[in-house]
Amino acid sequence: MRSCSGMRDNSGMTSTAAKQIPWQEAWTLNHPKMDETHHEFIAEINHMLAVPDDEMLAAVDQFIEHTVTHFEQEREWMESTNFPPKGCHIGEHDRVLAIVQQVRQMVAGSDFAIGRRLAEELVPWFNQHAQTMDAALAYVLIEGPDAEGAPKSHDGCAC
Repeated sequence: MRSCSGMRDNSGMTSTAAKQIPWQEAWTLNHPKMDETHHEFIAEINHMLAVPDDEMLAAVDQFIEHTVTHFEQEREWMESTNFPPKGCHIGEHDRVLAIVQQVRQMVAGSDFAIGRRLAEELVPWFNQHAQTMDAALAYVLIEGPDAEGAPKSHDGCAC
């Protein structure tokens, strides 16, 4: 697992060679496995931001591998709890993966900057996704699908 902290040079200062995304406490959802996976997600984004051009395709492929596993785990949780807005949530995951696959093709064609742009654009998406869709899923996983405050329908979903 990659650390999601910034790159450090010998002086202990964050490197200016690549912008790194620090972990935000708002992304902590108090579900240990989900939080661990989200830390890994941000670490993979930071890896894409930091690699030299000749390693970008491998970094994107590694991100895809992580993200497919990450999204599949959430799908399994949604199905096991009959999570009402699962269609919306899974649909959003599918759209993100489709975009990532398109970007991968561009990176394979030597457009390395688009790989870094993908990493940058994933951060605001993740910020919103984690604090809404994943927060609702974490609540159901922790408190149970019948808990007060758990989503009972897909109402309010933007799908």
